[in-house]
Amino acid sequence: MGTWLPGFMRGWTWRATFEMAVLRGMTAARSMVLLRAIAVGACLAPLLQLGWYILGEIERPGSVLGADPGVAVVRYLGEWSITWLLVTLTLSTLARRCHWNLLVRVRRMIGLFAFSYVCLHLLAYLGLLAGFEPGRLVDDLTKRPYIMVGFAAFLALLPLAVTSTRSWQRRLGVRWKRLHRLVYLVCMLAVVHLVWLSKGSYADAFIYGSWATLLLLERLLSVTRGRIAVLKTSL
Repeated sequence: MGTWLPGFMRGWTWRATFEMAVLRGMTAARSMVLLRAIAVGACLAPLLQLGWYILGEIERPGSVLGADPGVAVVRYLGEWSITWLLVTLTLSTLARRCHWNLLVRVRRMIGLFAFSYVCLHLLAYLGLLAGFEPGRLVDDLTKRPYIMVGFAAFLALLPLAVTSTRSWQRRLGVRWKRLHRLVYLVCMLAVVHLVWLSKGSYADAFIYGSWATLLLLERLLSVTRGRIAVLKTSL
């Protein structure tokens, strides 16, 4: 129909279409910047809070982190490690179910923050509890099964962090998705790690375990439906 319009109207229509596309692009870009800023702020907030706790502990020993500050710091970082891992999986689920593509763009960043928290958790354990002594680390690995499970979760997460870039995604192709499904195993190992070291109350372990189980069941259901759809089309 545009060919029947007068020349000046065709020019105006083209300019209006172009301006709308630019505005939509700017809106999407601004939304992405805002979403990234919120994600970064949310991921850094627990570290800032931990820093505040440590300052309070230095001023008044035993008043903030309890009788054993080292254990409190290690547990705090561990719980936030599990939280950010589960948040990453939740973003994947919401993006797939609700078609919120913006969430996919921040998922990788939050996943790397989760890995950073895991590294801090491990470093805190090595420094505050094991004293960077190889002998004590080996002793803990052999005598405390929950440490072995936690270390296994870290080793399983390590290749996922290394191959999280787009270049690795292109290099691995279909195998990239298969490899990154290990994140569900990592979450389950992390929950087992938490359950094993919990004493007295299992409330936190139950919450994290239920959260991880729901995400895993949703993913299994999604994969099963996809395979059934492929089988139906091939018949």
